[in-house]
Amino acid sequence: MEPSSLAGRVALFEHPRHAGLLVLKRAVERRPEGWWMLSDNPFVETDSRQYGPVPEELILGQVLCRLGWPRRQPAAAA
Repeated sequence: MEPSSLAGRVALFEHPRHAGLLVLKRAVERRPEGWWMLSDNPFVETDSRQYGPVPEELILGQVLCRLGWPRRQPAAAA
């Protein structure tokens, strides 16, 4: 994967400390040791702040779209 094409995008990668665990995080910047990955949720710290840069060979790809159910509207008050 071209290094500049991943910056700022959400990527799928294998967790550096737990083989087989797939993770989605935003690639912030390319460092000599690998990609610095951060969660979009600032309260979740299980990202590169905990396990350091993710080596290039663990990056599986980037997320192109998100599929899911529409959010429910709150029930109207009676």
